Amino acid sequence: MPSHPTRRCLFCESPLLRGGTREHVFPQWLLEHLDLRRTPISPTHFSPKGLVVSTRRQTLAGMREGRVCHDCNTGWMSRLEGEAMPLLIPLLSGERTVISLTLSERDIVARWAVKTVCVLNTASNYRRTVSSEHFRAVREGRFQPGMGVFSQQHYSTRDFYWMQGAAWSAPATSATTRRRYEELAAGSFKTSLQFKALLLLVAYWPDVHWRFLLRKGIHIPLWPHQGPCGWYETTEEFPWRDSVLAIACFHATLQIVHDRTLGVKR
Repeated sequence: MPSHPTRRCLFCESPLLRGGTREHVFPQWLLEHLDLRRTPISPTHFSPKGLVVSTRRQTLAGMREGRVCHDCNTGWMSRLEGEAMPLLIPLLSGERTVISLTLSERDIVARWAVKTVCVLNTASNYRRTVSSEHFRAVREGRFQPGMGVFSQQHYSTRDFYWMQGAAWSAPATSATTRRRYEELAAGSFKTSLQFKALLLLVAYWPDVHWRFLLRKGIHIPLWPHQGPCGWYETTEEFPWRDSVLAIACFHATLQIVHDRTLGVKR
C-alpha cells in the first residue's frame, strides 16, 4: 500500500501525529478588537493578466491553518502575540506613531507581521510564495537575508484589507541585469496588511546584491533598522485619506534596485 507523507508543522517541521491546532490567520484578539470575526470576505486570486484564478467565500474568523503544532501555537507564537498586542492596538488607532517605536519594538511588530504573512500565504487561495526558510526563521526570532518589513499610518476609511502579489518596479539597467531581475522576481514576494490606520508591508527579494528602494517619507523601515535600502522622491501625493488607495499605493511603490545602479560597491 502507498504511504502518505507525514504532515508536519510549518514552523518547526515536527510531525503532526495528532493533527494541528487550526491556527487563526489573524489572531482572535485582533478580530475581536476590530469587531471583524463574522465579517464575510471573498478573497480572489488573480493571474498576472488580471484573470480570476479562484475565489473563496468565508469569514475572517474562518481563515485558519491546520499545519501548526501545539508547541508552536502555545509557545513562541503565543508569546509573540502577547508582546505585539500592546504595541499594535495604539498603532492601528493612531494613538501612537510608528516612528515612536524603539528598535526592540520595531523588531516585535516586524516579526509579528512576518509570522502573519507566512500563515496567510499558506491558508489563502494564492500560490505558495513564502518558503519554509521564512517559517523557520521567524520561529527562531530572526529574519532571512533579503527580508524587509515597512510601515506607515493614514486616516483609515475601512477596518481591514490585505494584498498579496510581487508587483515590483525596477529601473532599467543592462540586459543581463534585466534578465536576472525577472528570474529573481519569480522567487520574491510582497504582502501588505491594513488594520485601521496601520499599514504593514512584508517583502522579500532573494539576492543580497539588490536592495529595496523606499519612497521617501512613506516606507518607514521596521526591519532592517539601517541598510540595505535606498530611497527616492516623487511629487505624487500619497492618498492619506483613502484606505483603498493607500494600501495599493504603499504596496506598489516599494521598488527594488541593483547595487550597481546605485553605485554601491560590496
